[in-house]
Amino acid sequence: CSSDLELKTKVDAMPDNATVTGETFNLTTSVDALVGSDKGDLFKGIVDTTNSTLTALDSIDGKEGKDTLNILNAKAAALKLPAGLVVKNVEIVNVKSAADVGVTGAGNSFDVSGFTGLTDLNITQAKDVFLTAAATTDVNVSGATGAVAVDGGKDVTVTDATANTNITIGATTVNAGKITVTDTNQG
Repeated sequence: CSSDLELKTKVDAMPDNATVTGETFNLTTSVDALVGSDKGDLFKGIVDTTNSTLTALDSIDGKEGKDTLNILNAKAAALKLPAGLVVKNVEIVNVKSAADVGVTGAGNSFDVSGFTGLTDLNITQAKDVFLTAAATTDVNVSGATGAVAVDGGKDVTVTDATANTNITIGATTVNAGKITVTDTNQG
């Protein structure tokens, strides 16, 4: 007999449920408590110096469906998750950053290991990337122009096109699945 989580994962992966569009939720500059629908919802959050919408104490619950959270960092400083942020039942997180994602050093990484139900973390633009993910989350990093350090995660894929870039996977916490690194500009 499958567990509820295994059953939910199988239902979400079915073609009819993976592509069913739900609602779009734009986070605000106030504290948000957003609850999605039973379809594939999209949540959008921006981090900048004056009007961030992904803020401390925000709560995002995707409920059912295959949900996505898009995070855009428009500020020149490293992207950090706000204190007290709660994300659950959101299966995909996509991140684009004008600066670093996370900061090097213990306790300073972009840590999504507490996001309940997260299956895919995609970093598609950044300078340096320092992140931590749960053993149930596939991590995909591409578009980074600096160092990449990934702790944890399930299957970790890093695509690099910048010469002389340090790529470190599992320095503190080893990933639970396979590792794929493609470096098209070794230096």
